Amino acid sequence: MKKIIIFDLDGTLLNSLKDLWAAVNGALWECGLPYRSEEEVRSFVGDGVDMLIKRAVDDKPEKFDECKAAFKRIYDRDMQNQTRPYDGVGKTLDGLKAKGYQIAVLSNKYDCAVKSLCSYYFGDKIKYAVGQKEGVKVKPDPSALLELLKTAGYTANDALYCGDGEADVLCAKAAGVDFIAAAWGFRHYSVLEKAGAKVFAAKPSDLLAMVDTFE
Repeated sequence: MKKIIIFDLDGTLLNSLKDLWAAVNGALWECGLPYRSEEEVRSFVGDGVDMLIKRAVDDKPEKFDECKAAFKRIYDRDMQNQTRPYDGVGKTLDGLKAKGYQIAVLSNKYDCAVKSLCSYYFGDKIKYAVGQKEGVKVKPDPSALLELLKTAGYTANDALYCGDGEADVLCAKAAGVDFIAAAWGFRHYSVLEKAGAKVFAAKPSDLLAMVDTFE
């Protein structure tokens, strides 16, 4: 039996796309740059705020610092406007805890936003909430995942990771952690499969039975 279930945040536990989209476009407007569509922003997210803004500003790299600062200011203010947990997430987390699993979040979103969102939406359901920190490489580098496991007192064999992005698939593989792909998230099934995902959950509640099949 696994002992700890680690989740990605955006696109896995939370449908945060509309607030991310609004903050990106708010920042672009302040910087005099053209808006991005919701589908463009969907494709931009998942690799941390630096990559999000680099993709958004595209051929205007001189606007990166200004745009990143504007994005974080807007997003910090508005991150709870339209963001909601996916259907069934709350009950799924409760069910996993009832089975004896510890619950953690590891996200490429910057750390203070991860902690704020996890506290607001999930309270004490999440024991460890970790986001991107200065000097620590973002996923797919496994460093943050391995550090989280060390902090929690577990090994890679004790853990199961669930995420919706290519970075999640590759991070879990690099860390030697079993992985379940969240097929309800921001990336299409085919993208996750191409990245190497082999086990898929169609909806959050599916995890309740699936996690017990891993040894």
